[in-house]
This record gives sequence, C-alpha cells and structure tokens, in this order.
Amino acid sequence: MKTFDKELFWQYVKACTNLYGVVTIDQVIKLFMDHNPGMSIKKEDVLRLRKKPEWKEWLEDSLLDDLDGGFAHLDVLIEEIVWEITMMGADEDWYMPKKEELLPYADHFYAEPTEQYVALKNYVEPSYPTDAEYDLDEALYEMRVSLQVSPTLEDALPIFVMMFGTEDKKDLQTRIDLFVDFANHYRMWRYKGHHRAEIGEEVSLHFGRRFF
Repeated sequence: MKTFDKELFWQYVKACTNLYGVVTIDQVIKLFMDHNPGMSIKKEDVLRLRKKPEWKEWLEDSLLDDLDGGFAHLDVLIEEIVWEITMMGADEDWYMPKKEELLPYADHFYAEPTEQYVALKNYVEPSYPTDAEYDLDEALYEMRVSLQVSPTLEDALPIFVMMFGTEDKKDLQTRIDLFVDFANHYRMWRYKGHHRAEIGEEVSLHFGRRFF
C-alpha cells in the first residue's frame, strides 16, 4: 500500500472544488480512493495536512478556501451562496468523473472542451476586440463564473452580452443561441457537477426585444 501523496491529494481538492463549487473532505477522499486504490488515505491525514505551512501557501495561491469539513470556491464565498449550492439538486447523485476527466479541473481556469464550448469560442474569437479590458480567455472565464453564481441562465446573459455582444441583431441572436447551447452542456455547481442536459433541465430563452 502506497503512502498518502499530499501533493496529489491537493490536486484532487482543487479539481473537486472547481467542479462542484462546494465539496466535503469525505467526498474528495472517496474520489481519491476510487481513482487510486493502491494509495492509503484517512480523514486524519487530511486534517493534519490542513495544519501544515504548505497548505496555507497552497490556499493563498488558489481560488478556494477551507470550510468546516470541506472546501469552497472563492466565488461561492464571495457571492455567499454556500447554502444554495449545497441544497440545489440535493436529491441528485454526484457526477463522478474518471481520473483523466477530473484532474484537468485542478487548473482553476480550465474549461472542458465540449463541442458547444468550442463552437462558442470559435465564433466569438475572430471579432473579439484586441483592446478589451479582458483578453479572450479571461472574458470566457468571467462568462463561466457568471453562469455558476447566477440564479438562472437569464440572469447570466447580460454578462455574456456585455462581453461578446454586437449591434448586428442577427449576429447577436446567433451568439446568444450558442451561449445557451453551451450553458445547457456546462457542468454546474448547482447540479453537483452535472450539466442541465444530463438531468433534463435544458433551458431555452426567448428574448423578444430585450436586447434589440
């Protein structure tokens, strides 16, 4: 039996927090053990690790923080939606990815390259202004965060339009349609890592003259 690999476990903490928004120590341990059956880890190991100086350094360089019994993404804490994220989809099973799918989420700015995300990025990239406040990847990250913290998809839409909108009505509608399609296939904190399409919660928005 291999000994506890604290650096690998930290990668799991980051990945799980970025995927779920809020996660308990026990949930991280379960995924860690499922993916690494030959490695020994106990909750006491994690509690001791959280008291070590390197843990504090890791947290300071990350976008997450300790909670009592677990971890939360900083945007969950900033928006004060820990309870909401925890309770939304309470009856849903957790989405349990394989190791190769989960660990890329340890990068806080990772975006799963789904067909819908790639289509949206490829469409907005050619016309994205070079002198914008955010570069393209930063703007797409802000778009994804707004999806996670907004109560509804419609609440997240103004951020998207502000960053990627256009005065051409037909072009704007195409962009919005791509955004909605992406949002329906984006793994959400509120749905325990599932996306709307997986659990039958797909959204279609009808805007009328709102942006026109």
